[in-house]
Amino acid sequence: MLSAHGTAALLCAAFVLAGCATPDRPLPRTALASAADLAPSPAGADPRQPYSFRASDARWNDYTRVLLQPVVLYAGADAQFGDASDDDKRQVMAALRSSFEAALRRRYTIVDEPGPRTLKLRLTLTGFEKNTPVLATLTKVLPIGLIRNSIKSAYDEQGSLSGSLSYAVEVYDASNDRLLRAFVAKRYPGALNIGASLGTLDAARTAARDGGLALLDDMR
Repeated sequence: MLSAHGTAALLCAAFVLAGCATPDRPLPRTALASAADLAPSPAGADPRQPYSFRASDARWNDYTRVLLQPVVLYAGADAQFGDASDDDKRQVMAALRSSFEAALRRRYTIVDEPGPRTLKLRLTLTGFEKNTPVLATLTKVLPIGLIRNSIKSAYDEQGSLSGSLSYAVEVYDASNDRLLRAFVAKRYPGALNIGASLGTLDAARTAARDGGLALLDDMR
């Protein structure tokens, strides 16, 4: 078992390595069906959605149902899965589906086929980062990490050694396949969220829940 000094030294080394890494910038996801419609989000927009499209005449109140398609695993060259296993990908895809479905059920009826007043929603998992086991949690409770993550929390930045989730949302009118809303997003839990740091995929799961609720709020 590491001593307190040993743990502190390990955290310092981890912070140095993390600081040297190339920042993981959100990408436009060129293999998406909506790629040609996506543009850099305007100033003041949600920074977690760097590329987006919104039909100016979309009337969300006209819709009461959602056809939620199976989650797609992104296969473009700009995917960001790192060393994730196939099982990791399946688990995150399942979390993405269940989280968005639970959020959408608060306002819409989930259906299996197109019909009147129906939206068609396609979710694409484009990447995720896993928590660094143990260290991600230690950075939130030990002084050296707590100070750094407190600063990150104040600026709404990703926590040290903590994971994230990258995905795309495409919303169509199910009656004519007209694109109403699309964006690529990168979400992550708050930098001081201990519960989201325990398992390697817990940050991605938490981000999926937050993303579902954010979409519901977006479609107003």
